[in-house]
Amino acid sequence: MRVILDTGAEVNYISLDAVLKFEILITYSTGIALRTIIRTKSKFVGFIDNVTVIIGNIIVRTRFYIIESSGIKVVLRFLFIRKTKVIFRYLKDEEDGLVFTLLYDPRTKVITSIKTNTETEKARESYLYKA
Repeated sequence: MRVILDTGAEVNYISLDAVLKFEILITYSTGIALRTIIRTKSKFVGFIDNVTVIIGNIIVRTRFYIIESSGIKVVLRFLFIRKTKVIFRYLKDEEDGLVFTLLYDPRTKVITSIKTNTETEKARESYLYKA
């Protein structure tokens, strides 16, 4: 499943359809909404505690809030990024295109590298400049 690492997100969130697909037990809540970086607004359905997130060799447990709908299935927020000590390595001097993301597993002290791109940052910049 595609995951977005978003340095500006307040919470980790996952779409309701992804939760239902994986048959995850939901703790329901009401009254909270979210506006994503791509300007969609969605109500929180509830949350899930202690979800195991596996990226490469990295295994981290975290809380996810569930949203009704979004073009993005899973977003990992700043605290996840800080916990895994993420470092973004751009190829050459290009800030557009391929990026290697290094993640650290605090439990095993293993570091893994994954290929990513800057499309979320482009979406955020577009949103911020339009505001």
